This record gives sequence, structure tokens and C-alpha cells, in this order.
Amino acid sequence: MNSINTVPISLYHGTDKKLLDYSEKERSEIQKLCNQISDYCYYRFLDDGLSIFSLTNYKTKREPEIGDCWRNFLDVFQKYDSRKRGSNLYQYGPLYLTGDRKKAEGYARNSFIMGEQGIVAYWLYVAASRVWDLKRTSQDLVEMFESFESLTTKPSIPIVLTFTNIPKDDLLSERGEEIEWEALGNIITGLSYRLIPGGSTCITNGTVEYL
Repeated sequence: MNSINTVPISLYHGTDKKLLDYSEKERSEIQKLCNQISDYCYYRFLDDGLSIFSLTNYKTKREPEIGDCWRNFLDVFQKYDSRKRGSNLYQYGPLYLTGDRKKAEGYARNSFIMGEQGIVAYWLYVAASRVWDLKRTSQDLVEMFESFESLTTKPSIPIVLTFTNIPKDDLLSERGEEIEWEALGNIITGLSYRLIPGGSTCITNGTVEYL
């Protein structure tokens, strides 16, 4: 392919090897479970009259020692709240690539369930389980929680996928917009991109490297 029509740098995607090994049906079921967990915890916090601005004080008074856990919760709560309000920065489904290898490695080490979708569900669930006894509820919900917990105990296998010579037509900006490549110049390395579904590039085109 003509080099003018391809991205002149390598792009990376950090994930967990398990996600590549799952069947399409298994991935769909896990994604559905993560969405159910996230929705339940998100709306439970909102129903409790909390806002993302009062959560820190609310939780610190109860368990001041959990520190990082609560900061992670606040981060994913804000992201999920933005997603619910229609932000196109936090939409699940597209495969995201970055020119920043270190950034991809960071995502890989946190993708032990289902990428960003799983990270959000995990920290929402961890925080909610510290505030409420989630098992004192209906049997259907208990089974949902136990299914999710079983995913979190599986060993992590972080990998980085490297993509080279990607056609420019296969990519959108991180926000899902068309890219003006000439206008980007030398800043393309620090940006993130979305793969267009159905394009010539897919996740199996990436070269796997274990971390």
C-alpha cells in the first residue's frame, strides 16, 4: 500500500490475552455483565443522594484508609457519569489505538476483565461493596455479583498489540470524528484513535507482545 495512505508510525493497543481467547459470544456476555454491574452501582450511588463532589468526604469518614481504591472509584464514576450524559469520549465498543507505547502498557495492566469497560465495572463494584452489603438482596442480583467476582479472580495476562502500516481510512479520532491528517503534523504520536468497525484493520492484525 502507498505509504502516503498509511499511518507513518506504529500504533498500540493494551489489553489482556484472555480477551483474545474468548469467543464472540463469551465477550458479548461479559460486556453485558459489566454493563449490568456498572449500571446497578452507578444508580445505587445516585439514589443514595450522592454526587461525585460529595463522595470523597462521604467515604473518607467511613473508611479513611482505603485511599487509592476510592480515588480509582471517583475516576471511573466521573467517566461513567460522562458516558451516561452522552460524552463521545467514553463510549465502549470501538477498538482504541495510541501512538504512546507506555500508555498502552498501562491499559494492558488494567484490562484483566474487559478493558476499560471492565475497569469501570470493577471499581464501581469495589466501592459499592464497601458501602453496602450487596449480598443482602435478591437471588438474581447475588448471582450477578458472584458471576462478576469470578471474572476478577482469573490471572491477568497483559499484552500489547502493535499495529503497523494502518490505512488512514481505517481510523477516526478518539472522539469518533474524521481525521485531518495534514493538520496533525508531528503530534500524531501522542494521540489516540478509534478503529472503524468493518475496516481492513482488526484486532487480529496486531503483533502480540507479553508484558
